[in-house]
Order: sequence, then C-alpha cells, then structure tokens
Amino acid sequence: MGVGLAHMGRLGNAWRALFGPGDTAAQSAGGLLAGVLTTTQAPRRGTREVLQAYKRSPWVHSLFRRVAEDVASIPWQVYAAPGRRGKSVSRSLHGARGDVRARMVGRAVATGDLRPVDAHPFLDVLAACNPALGAHDTWTVAQLHLDLVGQAPLVWERNALGQPLELWPVAPHWIAEVPRVGFPYYRASWSGWQRNLPEADVLWLRGPDPEHPYARGTSYGEALGDEMDVGELRARYAKNFFYNDATPAALVSLEGASKDQLLAIKADWDADHRGPGRNGRPRFTGTKMQYQALTQSLKDMQLKEQREEDRDIVREVLGVPPEILGVLENSNRSTIDSAEYLYMRGVVVPRKERQRVALERVLRESYDERLVLGFVSPVPEDAAAQRAHMVSVPSAFTVNEHRTAGGRPALEDGAGEALYVPPSPGLGFGSLGLSAGKEDPAWARRAGGRGRPVRKAVDPVEVALEALRPEFLSEEVGPVNDEAYEAWAQQALDQLGTGARFDMRNPLVREALERAAGERIALINETTAQALRSELAAGAAAGEGVRELANRVEDVFEDAEGYRARRIARTEVVGLSNSANFEAWRQSDVVEGKEWLSVRDGSTRDSHRKLDGVVVGLDEPFVTSGGRKAQHPGGFGVAEEDINCRCTGLPKVADPDKAVRALTEEAKAALWKAFDEALVPWEDALEDALKRGFQAQKAAVLAAIGGES
Repeated sequence: MGVGLAHMGRLGNAWRALFGPGDTAAQSAGGLLAGVLTTTQAPRRGTREVLQAYKRSPWVHSLFRRVAEDVASIPWQVYAAPGRRGKSVSRSLHGARGDVRARMVGRAVATGDLRPVDAHPFLDVLAACNPALGAHDTWTVAQLHLDLVGQAPLVWERNALGQPLELWPVAPHWIAEVPRVGFPYYRASWSGWQRNLPEADVLWLRGPDPEHPYARGTSYGEALGDEMDVGELRARYAKNFFYNDATPAALVSLEGASKDQLLAIKADWDADHRGPGRNGRPRFTGTKMQYQALTQSLKDMQLKEQREEDRDIVREVLGVPPEILGVLENSNRSTIDSAEYLYMRGVVVPRKERQRVALERVLRESYDERLVLGFVSPVPEDAAAQRAHMVSVPSAFTVNEHRTAGGRPALEDGAGEALYVPPSPGLGFGSLGLSAGKEDPAWARRAGGRGRPVRKAVDPVEVALEALRPEFLSEEVGPVNDEAYEAWAQQALDQLGTGARFDMRNPLVREALERAAGERIALINETTAQALRSELAAGAAAGEGVRELANRVEDVFEDAEGYRARRIARTEVVGLSNSANFEAWRQSDVVEGKEWLSVRDGSTRDSHRKLDGVVVGLDEPFVTSGGRKAQHPGGFGVAEEDINCRCTGLPKVADPDKAVRALTEEAKAALWKAFDEALVPWEDALEDALKRGFQAQKAAVLAAIGGES
C-alpha cells in the first residue's frame, strides 16, 4: 500500500531538518532516511560558474532578469482570519495553491472570514528587507538564484522575541553545508568568513529535483547549460573575427615560385583588386595557382539566425511569450493581446507563489496561526471577457466604468458613480408608489451610496435577484460543514485504528468542501431565484403594490425555511459524511476497497438497492444500472440519485486484524441505523444554518423592493 504512515512521519521530520524551521528537527529524522541525511551537501559543481555565465550571456541575462524583476515588483498582502473559526480558515487556505487558493481567499474576504491587514511588522520587513539592497533588489537576486541554480538562501535577522527584522540574500555557493542529522545548521563560508546559521534563521527556496528530492535543487539555468556554453563560444568567435586573431582569409600557392616572385605577384594582385571599384574583377594567370579560403563571412555563418535561436530556446524554456520581448514576426492581434495575460499567469505568478508558501510558514510561526500571506495579482483582466460581461449585465457597472471602458472621461463630482441603468422601459409599476422624477430607494441602496442615486423605472424582479446574494447562505453553512466534516473523517480514521490525524488541507478534501460551499450553494440559490422570479413577475404583471409583492417574497422564503431547508440538510449531510469517510479511507493507507450499504427501512431507490453489497476498489466508482457513477453515496451529482439518499459505505481493509468481518443482514441493518442516527446533529446544525441564511436573504430582498426588512 505504499509508504506507511509512520514512515511518512519520518519523511516530514527529514524535510523539516533539511529545509524547514525548528532547532531540533534534524535530530528527529531517522530510520528510513538516516542514511540519506547523515552526509553533508556541498555546493554543486558549476554553481558559481552558472551565476557568472548569467553576466556573459545576453539572452539569459535579459530574460532571467526580466522575469525576476517582474516577480519582485508584486506587493505582498497580509490577511487575518478573526473569530473562533480563524485557525480553521487559515489552515484550509494554507494548504491550497494557485487559482483554487485565490478563489478561496476571494470568497473568505467577501464573507468576512478574512480581513485585510493594512499595517503589520511582517509587511514592513518584506517591503524593506535590508538597508543594503532594499526589497526589490533582494527579491530580484533571490529569484535569479532560484531560476539559475535552483537554490536561493536568505538569512533572517531577528529581534529579541524571535520575530523577523531584516532579510538578506546569500549566494548559494557560499553555503558550504546544509542541515543534516546531528547538525541543524547551514554553514556559510565566503572569502575567509565562516558562520553556522541556525536552520530557523535561513529561508531556503529550492527547485525540486526528481533525481534527488533531498538535494539542493535543480533549475532552468542547469537545463540550459549547454545552450549557454554554445552561445558564449559563438560570441567569442564573432569577437575574435573583429579583433583579428591572425587567421588569413585565404591561402594562395604558386608552384615553384620564389619569394621575390610571390611579392611581385602580390603587388600586382593588390594593384588590380584592392580599393574602390576593383572588387569582383576576374584574375587571369598562366601560372598554376591554388586558392583555398580559410575563413567565412559572418553572413555565411548565419550568426544572426543562431543568436535568434539562442533567444528562442531560453524564452521557450522559461515559458515567456515572444510578444513580451517585442518579437512580433509570427504574431497577430489576438496573441499580442493575450501575451501579458499568459506571461503573468504562467510565468510570474507561480514563482511568486513559491515565495509565498515559504514566507507564510514564517509569518504563522512568528506571529499568529490565523494570519494568511497573499500578494496582489499581476494578471491583467481579460478585456474581451469584461467587455462581454458589461454588455450582458450593464447594470452591474457604474456609469463611469462604462465611460472608461469606452474611452470616455469619467464624470466628476461623483456624477458617474451610480450604477448604470440601460434606457429601456420597465414593467409598468406605477402602483409601486414611485412617481416620475422621484428617487427609487431600493436602487439608492443598491448603488451603495457611491454617488447620485439611480432614478425610477427599474424592474423589481431584477432588484430582488440582485439582492439574493449566495454569500448569505455560504457564510452560515461553511463553518458548520467544515467542523462536522473534519470530526466525521477523524472518527472514520479512529475506527480503523491507524492513529493518524485527518488532513483537512488535502486538495481533494478542500475540493469537496468548496463544491458544497460553491456549486451546491449556487444550485440552492438558483432554485430560490426561480421561485422569486416567477412570483414577482406575476405580481408586477398584475399591477400589485409593494405590500403584495412583499407577501409573495414571504411565501417563497417560508417554503425555503421549512421543507426545503430540511431536505437540503438531509441531502447535503449524507453526501458530505460519505465524502468524509471516503477521504479518510484514502488517507488511512490501509483501506483497499469499499462496499455500498443501502437504506434498511424499505424506502430505498431501485438503483441503490441493486448496489447494496457491491464491492469496488477504493478509487473505483460505484455504477448504477443506469450508468451513473459516484465514488460514494450522495456523490452522483444528479437530483434523481442524491436527493434524500441515506445510503452509506463500508471500508474493505487488507489487514485481517482490521478488516470488517462478513456481516449478517442484522449486523448491516444495525450499522446503517447507527450511521443514520449519527447524522442527526449534523443535519440539525446545517438546517439551522440554512434557515439563518434564508432569513438574511429574505431581509435583503424585502429591503431591495422597498418592503419591510
């Protein structure tokens, strides 16, 4: 079943001993990796030479520096996760990466689970780094070290509390030794100066090396070693061409000629062929003569084409679009417009993210576990997509935003800060009590006080749907599901007797919870929106006033807070609890398969009854007679299979000491009943959370249409 959990613990200790903080981490490593980590790791041969080649290779210098400076120019951000859920929110974000993390941070900020911190000592350190280089040059040098030689050591200077004060880059070849078992230090040596640096005081960025995962790291510069050598030799050849290295252009031989004859022939040759107007003349001779060219012209050697090939190789290895360098021979308007987007997203952001991961660990350990490190995204917005969105939903943007997109100057004195309303008639709601020229209070609220309020003639359906924000649900539902999911999964691990702790940071776990907080909430919200749309459109068409429309809103949310909340809670909890079981089995390293356990009270779907007792591999899906697939009950993703499902599953363990014995029908019924009863507290808590979310939505919708809130 792969590396056991005990061995994984040793791997973690070994990793911290090599690259992470903690003075005693090196002593904790042992067993599996003791032989790997007892030897020192000197600087790799050629490390200094690669750094020197950077100064001699024009394209390597230009491209690597461009990337490093773009990475260094991105400012850092710090967020705090306040409240009792702060550590849980921070922990879940700490394990996420890339686009997934960016979306999670955006949602957490929108729901108030994360709060931007404008001033923090750690931000001050990152913005200054050290008085000798400053922040921009420090991060430029660090990124150059990482890209060129795969390792970028930086040294922390700390205050009396152990908190960072300054950050200094160190050349990788100055680090003579890295931590190993019994030696938790980085030994720095340069020009006669030596010092043992505690591993907690060194921020060690490295490029993963698949050949030796615990080595110093690998890099783009190492991969481009031959190309850099060839380019340098080619440049030297061209330089020698102009410096004249005493190589003649040609060798002319005359058989049997004396020295005086050769000098006479040379003088005669020069008289006929040297100087303006004499180039290309034919030469006639009655003497046996041999002519052999010894050099080529620069044009014949195609040095220009070869230098361009050097440029393209370096550029393609780094992933930089040619348009970023102004190379437009094969470009069109589309590739030019998308070049910066692709460059920032695919080249710059991943490098900044690698720095962020290492720095966030220091931030959490030095200050507070509820702090989260981020950075301002340098990726430009997709202009075409934004224009299309502004056309499809014009009222989501202010007047000035529309004017700016169209190349027009913004209106001054706040005149363009109100939301734009297209000049189209509404449904005819004079009965709403809004006479011509009066301000619409709902739209005044919708504009958020951002300028002059929007005037009359607004569709009440659109106003209501705009106020129906899904965040009201997700901010109530998310904490309940996160806490219950972790507890349920840990219980599943405990039942297997592995002694392991469930990892909520696992990307598969985060994906399941994000789906519950994202896709599932969106579906729930859409059902509510459809009901509101139908009711309010009917009321507006009938000429009903605000009070009548408010009654319709009350009716929609009465259903939502009643039977819908209960049904949603039942459906979501079954799916999430079975997902928690499944992810716990995955993390256990002892479960090889799973068995479907259907409802034992006679209300089972036919498709689920046929699955009862079916055993599949752990990562294989259950398949219904209709061809639908799911990794666990409640995970089909279609209402016909998931709504009100109450099935569960059993783990199939290879270890006979931990395996579930063959169960009788009575035993299976007892297991299912225990599962069903254990769900009740989670279902009740989720139902209450849904009700609170629906109540908040109702208040917002009523306020938006001018009813009571």
